[in-house]
Amino acid sequence: MDGVINTTPQNYKIDFAPHMQPDEKDRDMISSWPVIQEHVARRDHAGFKTSRLQVNGAWFVGAGEKRKLLGAQARVFYKTPDGADSSYHVNFMPDAAALLLVFRVGAAAFAKRDQKVPLRNHHAMLVRQPRWGVGDPDTLEIPAGIIEQDGITPRFSIMDRAVLAALREFMEETGARGKELFSINSGTIQSLGGPVSCAVNLTEAQHQFSATIDVTARQFRKIQEAMQDATAGLASEQESTTVTIMPLKRAFEETLSGKSPFSQIAIARYMKREGLLGFDRSRVRRNEPGSGPSPG
Repeated sequence: MDGVINTTPQNYKIDFAPHMQPDEKDRDMISSWPVIQEHVARRDHAGFKTSRLQVNGAWFVGAGEKRKLLGAQARVFYKTPDGADSSYHVNFMPDAAALLLVFRVGAAAFAKRDQKVPLRNHHAMLVRQPRWGVGDPDTLEIPAGIIEQDGITPRFSIMDRAVLAALREFMEETGARGKELFSINSGTIQSLGGPVSCAVNLTEAQHQFSATIDVTARQFRKIQEAMQDATAGLASEQESTTVTIMPLKRAFEETLSGKSPFSQIAIARYMKREGLLGFDRSRVRRNEPGSGPSPG
């Protein structure tokens, strides 16, 4: 078959849909892409032996030496552990990383009284940007982006690369002033738990992190003046983001729209870890719409 590449030692073949007609360089890039190889290896290890991938689409960015593969869509043919033939469609995307930045206003004063910083004093920095896939020109989300597959020395683990990617995206999507924020007692960047997946036919998982900055009310006002509604994003990646700082509770509620599930999960994870998820008993009424668990 024209376009078949024998990708030993994986022992499966890759062919391309007739409409694609990729050149030799693009074929090699797709067939050797770690995202595809790792996906197949995991399935083979579980006893589902892949025999063939039919690539139906691929997305590249850049040109010349800077050209790189961003995503691919394929039908995977395999044998089940009992020998039956089957197949499924999958969208291959590299893992991503995200950083949730939270300001705790007046934290020092609460610490002196040996009190927990209340939810109302937690504020999150997020971005708004168009997400036409869900029909929203103004999606609220935490800064996030893909973890680069190349250009990183092998000594870095996936966690190291995820942290670097999270920081990179935060700086890109919030603008130059974002760098200054980490000089204000930012402490350690913490993981929010294991990678999160939000679609059964998508290989991408998001590695989520948080950074908490304790500030005085005066410092927070200065940050708001400098950052609120600031525009950022990389023109080369056709990004257009607007920075927004809002109460953490409001951010939690706005992301419940379902249009940015990764951000919703990250905020919920942070609130759970910090003991900020409670039960709003004032909303609990028999048969009242919207009653139930809520933050605060």
